[in-house]
Amino acid sequence: MDFHKTFAEFAREYSGMAKEQFLTQFNVPFLLIDFEGVVAPPKSMETTMPPPRLNAMTQFSPGHDEKQDKVVVAPLLKSDRNDMAGVITLGRADKNDIVLPHGVISKLHAVFRKDPSTGHYSVTDAKSKYGTFVDEKQLVPMEPFMLTKKTTILFARYVQAMFFPPREFHQHMHLMLHRGQEK
Repeated sequence: MDFHKTFAEFAREYSGMAKEQFLTQFNVPFLLIDFEGVVAPPKSMETTMPPPRLNAMTQFSPGHDEKQDKVVVAPLLKSDRNDMAGVITLGRADKNDIVLPHGVISKLHAVFRKDPSTGHYSVTDAKSKYGTFVDEKQLVPMEPFMLTKKTTILFARYVQAMFFPPREFHQHMHLMLHRGQEK
């Protein structure tokens, strides 16, 4: 199952668009999820809870998407895979809007929500087993945390994502292409 595009695939397909055309097509924020970069939690988080079991660190669910071994782009878009209205779900289960098939990720790990009055997005930990962290602070389960541009989120302390509003993601994509990098 192909749930996401790698950064390189996404950039090949969409970097040729003019900025306004890109922003019209993608008027939602993005998560840039890095499955390669986090091998251990930050030192400040090592004692907050016991680490996941070793087999959870390498256990992938059936149908593992090999692209998950790279940096992937996930627009915060509602899919037709679940009926939870008003939120974008993230988790290991195939029914989530953003699927992260990794053993440390809970079946329903976190949800993203857009505040209709401000247009700002928040992330809420959905009582996940290994937690959700923003800027190395563990989120209180079921309490929303407002996101700002380039906020770093760690799911289960080992899967890192960066939150980008659409305009900032477009700039980041072109900057990385200009530098010849894939992140």
